[in-house]
Amino acid sequence: MSILRRTPITHLLLIMLVGAYVILLLQPAETRADLIWRLAVGRAPDLTVLTAAFIHLSPGHLLFNLGGIWLFGMWVEFQLPARWYVLLVGWVLAASGLYLVLRRPVSPAIGASGIFAGVFGASLGMANNRWLAVGLSIGLTWLVFGLLQASPGGHDVHPAGILAGCVAGWLLRGKATPAPPLTDRPG
Repeated sequence: MSILRRTPITHLLLIMLVGAYVILLLQPAETRADLIWRLAVGRAPDLTVLTAAFIHLSPGHLLFNLGGIWLFGMWVEFQLPARWYVLLVGWVLAASGLYLVLRRPVSPAIGASGIFAGVFGASLGMANNRWLAVGLSIGLTWLVFGLLQASPGGHDVHPAGILAGCVAGWLLRGKATPAPPLTDRPG
């Protein structure tokens, strides 16, 4: 079975991220900055918690997030029923965004890094207890480091995503089936 047919949600998410980037680039330069500020996570809990994940300022930022979501998202989606994978992605998006709102960053936060970190954390949480411990250690260490900083920024979303993903991956272990091999070649 093809990778695209086995991971349609991850691929749809990637298409949405690229589509949002293209739409942003097609905006006139004088309105683009205003649009970015309106869609980025600010200080109030509103829909920007969801929209900010789809805003990227550079191709490099977009490609890094696309690569991470593609790699770890496909691995997790291979193993979970579609509804649980959608809930996992929604959970890490909401948890990362809510953390940012509660943390009150000094600059607006944008990008899909929370989703990337979340599916990475979920892959660790689903793997085994040793990898779960690694993920929780990374997330907690980064979170403490971020909380000790005098001026919080948008990068704080990474540990929140990793922690939310680890918890979700651990909770969803019972729903997972082993990922199939990527090829049908004999051993």
